[in-house]
Amino acid sequence: MIKFLLGFLSSTLVCTVFYKYMLDQDYVIMLQQNDLLQIQQEMILGIQLDCMERNWITFEDEIFICMHVNKMFQQLSEPPSRNFIFPDENQA
Repeated sequence: MIKFLLGFLSSTLVCTVFYKYMLDQDYVIMLQQNDLLQIQQEMILGIQLDCMERNWITFEDEIFICMHVNKMFQQLSEPPSRNFIFPDENQA
């Protein structure tokens, strides 16, 4: 009976310690996710502010053109045909 009681107490202690460790790890992961979301929001806000001041933005050695979302979708839905080659249907 004493062996059973000691086994029960030791396994309960191990499970409690493991559960506490997992809770701490989850908390650290949630803090990192929150920090990442804040950085992403700051970057998006910075890009929006840069695009309001001028219509281009740079990241390291690359330059991107800022474009209003509606204009971008319109250009994507109606691309200029001279930039695209439509193959003959017989070659499909």
